Amino acid sequence: MSRQEGGFAYPMTMLIVSLLTLACLYAMQLYETEKRYVLEQEKLLQLNNLVQISIQDYIDLSEKQEGTEVMEYEIGTVTLITRTQSEEVVLVDIRAAIQESHKRRARMQVNVTTNQIIQFSDMT
Repeated sequence: MSRQEGGFAYPMTMLIVSLLTLACLYAMQLYETEKRYVLEQEKLLQLNNLVQISIQDYIDLSEKQEGTEVMEYEIGTVTLITRTQSEEVVLVDIRAAIQESHKRRARMQVNVTTNQIIQFSDMT
């Protein structure tokens, strides 16, 4: 084997190994980004479900008097602040939280006599 033949294989091998390493690192970074995105979407869905469950519980179980109610669930807590607008309508501020970093605010008007939501607005 001549000296030139032995020197050609090593740089080519290093180039191929370097390219494969870069491709693997890029794939790992892409995977981590996708994983974070999916976890964030999961938290947003949990917050949405938490707000919906608390609204249903408020309509079904609450006395709808002025004041603050805290509802605790497995996935998080919801604080409902009720204020009277008229004899039939109350305004409810909703603050849902899963851990400290994921929070959502909403507001709704509820007809007390019919137990129906008149208006709902998301404050996030």
